[in-house]
Amino acid sequence: MLGAGMPDPASPESPSAITLDALQIQALIPHRPPFLLVERVIELRPGKRIVALKNVSLEEDAYLQGHFPGNPVMPGVLIVEALAQTGAVLVMHDPANAGKMLLFARIDNCRFRQQVRPGDTLRLEACLHLYGNDLSEDRNPIEAGLGWCCKEDTGFIRAPAVRAVREAGPAEKLVAFAIDGPGIARPGNPVVGGGEVTSGTLSPCLGVGIGLAYVPSAAAVTGTRLEIDVRGKMRAAVVKDKPLYTKPPEDAPA
Repeated sequence: MLGAGMPDPASPESPSAITLDALQIQALIPHRPPFLLVERVIELRPGKRIVALKNVSLEEDAYLQGHFPGNPVMPGVLIVEALAQTGAVLVMHDPANAGKMLLFARIDNCRFRQQVRPGDTLRLEACLHLYGNDLSEDRNPIEAGLGWCCKEDTGFIRAPAVRAVREAGPAEKLVAFAIDGPGIARPGNPVVGGGEVTSGTLSPCLGVGIGLAYVPSAAAVTGTRLEIDVRGKMRAAVVKDKPLYTKPPEDAPA
C-alpha cells in the first residue's frame, strides 16, 4: 500500500516499460468486474516483473459495504487475490502461454502489516526468476529457491538430478542483498568467496544498491556480510530478507 514519502504510484521505474489499461488486462486474464482486482499496469517487463495498481473505493468495490460496516476494510484474501491476478497478467502476457488457465495454488508466509481502506491505492508488484540470470542450464530450482514447484515423484525430465540436490543440499543459494555504501552491483559481478550477482539496480525507495546473487549456502543467512567485485572495486553488501522494502508504520517519525 502507498504511503507518505513513497514514489508516485503511477510512475514506472523504466521509461520504456509496457503499460496496460483495464481492457488490455481483460484480454489476458478471464477475471471481470466486480472480481477484476487489477485496474491498470504501469510497468511490465516481459518474463520478469510487473507493477499494477488497484484503487480501493466504496463506490466501485461493493464488498466493502458489508465487510465491517461503518469501518470498511479490504479483506486480506482479496489483497492476495489482487496480487495473484497481477502475477497472472505477467505470465499470460507471454504468447507461449496463450490459451492456458492459471489457477492460484499456494502462498507461503503471507503477512498483512496494516489495513487497506477506501481511498487507499494498492501497488502490486510481482516478479519471476529470469531465465538466463536467476535460472539457467547451470542453475537448478533448489538453488533458486523454487523447490516448492518441483515434485520429483511425478517423473519430470531431470527429476533424479533435482532430487539429488534436494537431498544433499545445494552448494549455493539465491539471496537478496543490499550494498552497504556507494556503488551498484550488476549481473555477472563475482561475489568474493564464491557465487555471482544475477541482478542489481539502485532502489529509489531505499537509496542504495540492491540485487540478487548466488552465494555459498553457508553465506545464505540474513545478516551475512559479502564483498562484491564491481568492475575491480570491492563493494560491501549484506544478505537481506525479502521483501527488501517494507512500508514504515504510519506513526513512524518522518
